[in-house]
Amino acid sequence: MTTYTITVRNQSGEAKSYVLFKTPPVMTSPGGQTPVYANAWVIFENVTDGGWDSAVYAEADVTNSADAAASPESAPSFYVAENDGAPGQLTDPSQISDPVPVDFTERSQTTATVTQDAGGGFSVAYD
Repeated sequence: MTTYTITVRNQSGEAKSYVLFKTPPVMTSPGGQTPVYANAWVIFENVTDGGWDSAVYAEADVTNSADAAASPESAPSFYVAENDGAPGQLTDPSQISDPVPVDFTERSQTTATVTQDAGGGFSVAYD
């Protein structure tokens, strides 16, 4: 199983908190799609200016939830956003302004660095 690492670097000029959450899966049921929300999977609290924090995702960490059988994805995708959420808090990606996609689909790299700059913008570099 592949292990993915995401590092968040704060170059904004002030301490910030960030949330990392997986892209919600597409679920289908008779009669249409069922909306699915993501959990705040990792919270990076009070990352100081010039500081960083990271999270590691191993595909073997997939667990069942409710009645849906879990299965690992071929390459996971995530979002990173500035947010003061709590681990396990439900997150509706459409309600977060400017979430940054971190998508390992069709990439050989397994490490991504998300950097927030002094203007508040984000960039993603894959290693």
